[in-house]
Amino acid sequence: MAVRPFPLRGRLRLGALLLLAVASVGSLAMQRAGLGAFPAEVSVDGALRGGTVETTVGIINDSAEAAPVELVATGEAGTWLSFDSAEAIVPAQSRLLVPVSVAVPDDAANGEYEALVRISAPGDEVTLSIEVPVTIEVVGTQQLEATIVDVVVEPAEVGGVARLAVTIDNTGNVAVVPDLLVLVESAGSVVDEFSITTGRIPPGRVAVAGEWDTSGRVPGPHRVIVTGTVDDVDMGTVTADFDLAERGTFTREVDLVGLTVTNEPAVGGVVAVEALMLNVGEIEAFVTLDARLVRDGQRLATERSIVVRVGPGESGVLEVFFPIEESGSYVVTGFLDYEAGETEPRSAAFGVEVAGGGIPALWWLLLALAVMLLIGPFVVRRRQMSRLRQRLDHGDVR
Repeated sequence: MAVRPFPLRGRLRLGALLLLAVASVGSLAMQRAGLGAFPAEVSVDGALRGGTVETTVGIINDSAEAAPVELVATGEAGTWLSFDSAEAIVPAQSRLLVPVSVAVPDDAANGEYEALVRISAPGDEVTLSIEVPVTIEVVGTQQLEATIVDVVVEPAEVGGVARLAVTIDNTGNVAVVPDLLVLVESAGSVVDEFSITTGRIPPGRVAVAGEWDTSGRVPGPHRVIVTGTVDDVDMGTVTADFDLAERGTFTREVDLVGLTVTNEPAVGGVVAVEALMLNVGEIEAFVTLDARLVRDGQRLATERSIVVRVGPGESGVLEVFFPIEESGSYVVTGFLDYEAGETEPRSAAFGVEVAGGGIPALWWLLLALAVMLLIGPFVVRRRQMSRLRQRLDHGDVR
């Protein structure tokens, strides 16, 4: 029995359906195209068997929407890796650092081991993944060495918070969790004491933060004395003198250095607005960005950023996001609001063209599908007539 070929009309319809399926998958992939990871590879050197080492993996989201992601560790040493949470949300136009703990088994032999951190962005029909290789070098001797190098106290006023930065140098090969004790002296007497929680500190030099509440304290000269231990091993002692000032002693002033649009907004997306600020005052400031969006002279919306602390002499960045629903000429204007007042406003102009600036790829595919469906019957009919004429020419008519 002869096998009949698949009808041309059926082949045309099947091809059209496949094109539509590819277009759907491609559209979903494009929506997730802003996902990235850094660094390209993580190296964990000098990890002690039986010990735990801390590292990080960064996730970048350049898209206009927040991206939920899932993290999984695989590979030869995948079971050694763990995360504080296997799920995270990366804000739009932002990046997120994810702590990774590497717990080396007690019986691991010296040498290099491989693992993978897989970062997945699940969707309704398709899941995109990025893999970051992790190389772990296991050694057999524990070096537990950490010292307190320095402590710095920022200017503070009565009723506020005196902020400390304690520098710790971990020269060993394992992460440590120091116990830090801070004594506060005034006029030769201890007036307060508190502990600083550091978390795990990997090898290297880092600064950990501490805070002293000055409510109800007497202004004047003070001294902080910081001591610490790691598993009962002394880390040394450092001191710093500072003056606790009366309320209103220090000037508060923040400059709005610039206001910029950091992405290429399109209809249906968002515009990301970034404000660069500089604290030119003598004490910390808590700052927010207030911004308004205008299109073709019509005021559309206002947004207020989160509050950000900026120390004296420090710069910082604040962001707000506005949805873009129509094309047109836009102007965003913003100012900084802090305890002592407001900055002069700054503006940034940008234009948004008709969505996509032309016909999107998906619409081209749909147009091609429609054309195929329209001309398909004519192609089939023409082939049938051609075969009939050939049969007539050969006298084969039944």
